[in-house]
Amino acid sequence: MADLKIAIYEAGAISDREIQWMKDCLDRYGINDVTARFLLDINNLLSGTVPEAFAELFRSTLSTFVLGNDRIISDEMWTWLKENLLKDDIIDGLERQLLDELRQAAAKMPAEMTTFAV
Repeated sequence: MADLKIAIYEAGAISDREIQWMKDCLDRYGINDVTARFLLDINNLLSGTVPEAFAELFRSTLSTFVLGNDRIISDEMWTWLKENLLKDDIIDGLERQLLDELRQAAAKMPAEMTTFAV
């Protein structure tokens, strides 16, 4: 994954082939802290200009990871998400979309999340 991140950084863009590779890996191995941070980092590298295929992968994968099976966003998960969203000190449009989707889908979330980056 580090090589892919470097290639995307150097190109300043992500290809359909790279997005498909990420989907295949996520389907095969699932999502965890490392892969979730990887997607957040890729979004930061692309500076808010991402293809729709990546945007969909980003939103769906991170929503699944953050919500879990119970659809409850714990204080710990919120802290993790907020810290990773703020790595570049910017909440871009795709990250706002993710937050909106999480707020709509969550059965319960920390109070701070209801107004963060609204």
